[in-house]
Amino acid sequence: MPKVGFINGSPRPSGSLSRMMIDTFIQELHLTPENYSICDTRKISSRADYSLEYAFLLECDTIVVVTPLYIDSLPSTLLQFLNGLEKYQATTSPIKSPILYGFVNCGFIDGFQNHIALNILEHYAACMNWSYGGGVGLGSGEMFRGMKNTIPKEAKMLKPLYDAIDTFTTCLTTQLPIPTPNKQILVNQDFSQSLFLLAGSFGWFPQAFANKVGPIRLFSKPYKLK
Repeated sequence: MPKVGFINGSPRPSGSLSRMMIDTFIQELHLTPENYSICDTRKISSRADYSLEYAFLLECDTIVVVTPLYIDSLPSTLLQFLNGLEKYQATTSPIKSPILYGFVNCGFIDGFQNHIALNILEHYAACMNWSYGGGVGLGSGEMFRGMKNTIPKEAKMLKPLYDAIDTFTTCLTTQLPIPTPNKQILVNQDFSQSLFLLAGSFGWFPQAFANKVGPIRLFSKPYKLK
């Protein structure tokens, strides 16, 4: 059975969609504990020792980066981890050349927002002399996190997401690239954008009021051009 290394790029200590998806992939791939490892990239110290994680990853057949989108890129903690892995590989003689996959989710409803982050992972694979299997860019990730265990996967609004996840899982199993010209699947929920924005506002307003931010400050535009 292939050895798989998962890299959790989420800075959240718990409850992230990234970790939820890693658990889903482990279950779908029927991996046993000796055949996978989950590398957490959010160690507090900038001098944290990741040598054990790096050594395991370089013995893997497949490496899967699962992460949220941060400003059209990857979280800084994940970038630091990947930079350290590059330096570690330069000091060793890896036996294997793994295939790298990416699964990126964003809070925006539009999955295409993730394409730059997936491009970054593709360039990283080339820099490491690894194969690149492609990836999935999932829109409305935060909304999906709340629905994943409550709404059936057959539901019309979630079907596009689950179709992409199933394709991604199949590619992990077969170690084949994502079957699109650019090796990317950028997918949205089948959900009205206007309703998505309205639902998001219902979430933001209570948080704002709880932090003593009223309507005037909430809608102020201090940097508006004259």
